[in-house]
Amino acid sequence: GLYVMGSIGIVASLVGRMPCAWFCPFGLIQDLLFRLRVPKLRFWPPLGVIRYVMLFFMVILLPIFISDQFGYGQTWFCKYVCPVGTLEAGLPLLALSPDLRSAMGMLFFNKLGLMFFFVGWSSVTRRPFCRCACPLGLLLGFFNKVSWLRLKFNVDTCVDCQACELICPTGVRFATGGDDINSNKCIRCFRCFSACPGGAVTVEFSSIMKGEVDKIEGCHSNQEQG
Repeated sequence: GLYVMGSIGIVASLVGRMPCAWFCPFGLIQDLLFRLRVPKLRFWPPLGVIRYVMLFFMVILLPIFISDQFGYGQTWFCKYVCPVGTLEAGLPLLALSPDLRSAMGMLFFNKLGLMFFFVGWSSVTRRPFCRCACPLGLLLGFFNKVSWLRLKFNVDTCVDCQACELICPTGVRFATGGDDINSNKCIRCFRCFSACPGGAVTVEFSSIMKGEVDKIEGCHSNQEQG
């Protein structure tokens, strides 16, 4: 457990929540599902509070206070909620090992229902699991403001087109909604950086990498001028 937490801490301190955008298979699945041509629904922001319940209650508190005879806590979120394991591991395992199908019980079917719920929701709303239920994404997001890689928003060069907010998959509204551009909701997909016509969004690193900051900003400016 300590090795896992240490690895997560190292990654998060370097790039924040960037793995959610670039390495998470379920994130990719949600993005692909949202491309389906069906009516879309806006995400209701208060649902984001559920992430905190999942992280602090199911991932931290329950394993601490409820343990087995060996003193180990259960992975409550993974066991009872997480649709990712069901889709990416449970179903393939059942397909490859028919003998396991006799062991399917109410717990599996409950998780299967949650999986179908999030899969269906993903077709009408951008990344709903990331925005309302994923505790790992929230944990990584806590490092967004202090990580080595960060985003920067220059309000003076913003042209109020809201392109950044319209394209954001997790609904970070830093141009008009008052969110911090390095909010824990940001998954560092850099779509806002690419979409901004005025170069108001830039990528920055720690102070020792200032030269790299100038290079990225200059590259973006040259593209806009061209």
